[in-house]
Amino acid sequence: MRPWLVLLCVWLCPALFGGCMTSQPTPQWVGGDLQALSEPVLWEATRMAFQKNNFPVGAGIDTVHMHALSGWANSLAPFHGKGFRERCEVRWTRLGEGRWHVDVRVERERNDDISHPLDVSYADWAPDPDNAERAKLVAQYIRSMLGAH
Repeated sequence: MRPWLVLLCVWLCPALFGGCMTSQPTPQWVGGDLQALSEPVLWEATRMAFQKNNFPVGAGIDTVHMHALSGWANSLAPFHGKGFRERCEVRWTRLGEGRWHVDVRVERERNDDISHPLDVSYADWAPDPDNAERAKLVAQYIRSMLGAH
């Protein structure tokens, strides 16, 4: 093989194929410290925050690992790349007696399907930046439920 052809391949391959790889957006967590009487109170506040913010609760609450993950909430649109889905993740960390730290993230994916953008069975989900504003709403709802402002 000719040396110039090898150099051309080494130069072109990353340029051509590197752009095809999708990278995951950096997770954007919001949260803070608060007080709660017990773990069941934390989980009830988390469950209600999911419901009030239109996230399916499902079976994603793991009280052993202090982690909750909602189901996907779909918002389809008739235009390419405008439909999306989001799910909420909540992590609790015990700080001491009755004190906790909460972290909330709302993960987002957009629908890149062109032919059937309103049919979730045809959806082509691609990573999109987290919805930090919606995560703030969920965190604020949890704070409000626990009486912290």
